[in-house]
Amino acid sequence: MRQGSLVPLLRGQAIRKPAWLEALDAQKFFVGCCLHENAKKNEKNICCLDCCTSICPHCVSSHRRHRLLQVRRYVYHDVVRLEDLEKLIDCSSVQSYTINSSKVVFLKKRPQSRQFKGSGNICTSCDRSLQEPFVHCSLGCKVDERAQPSSNPYHFLHLILCSNQTRDEPKLIHFSVVIL
Repeated sequence: MRQGSLVPLLRGQAIRKPAWLEALDAQKFFVGCCLHENAKKNEKNICCLDCCTSICPHCVSSHRRHRLLQVRRYVYHDVVRLEDLEKLIDCSSVQSYTINSSKVVFLKKRPQSRQFKGSGNICTSCDRSLQEPFVHCSLGCKVDERAQPSSNPYHFLHLILCSNQTRDEPKLIHFSVVIL
């Protein structure tokens, strides 16, 4: 498993950001797989969390013992089912959307054409209008906001990381960092 990069926190302290989280942000999804160029349905729409790479459905057999996360597309934006993502990271503060009868979370910030001018909740990272009680519009905004040093001396970074190597029985470890 790949190591993640260091995320700066308060007073120069840092925590290692999980490599799979970086992969979700950095990998390109819904592009053709170079290993299966001539095959039908060769778009990369799966993220292998153990290899930290995007793969197509034809590549799944070589990753069958790895943790896999299917990425879906909604109006040209990458989304993941909330049910799947909650097994990996706390999504309670991220607004979910119902698409095709499934609750999903956007992976990255989405551009806005106009600034929010009303009252109510707004995303802490990009100022997008949100429903109560959410404070992030996407997983990317949550990670961006949590990675920033905080003026609040009780800055919490709470991740739920899967520690197992198989997909059969997820074993969850709660990992919290409190900076005083």
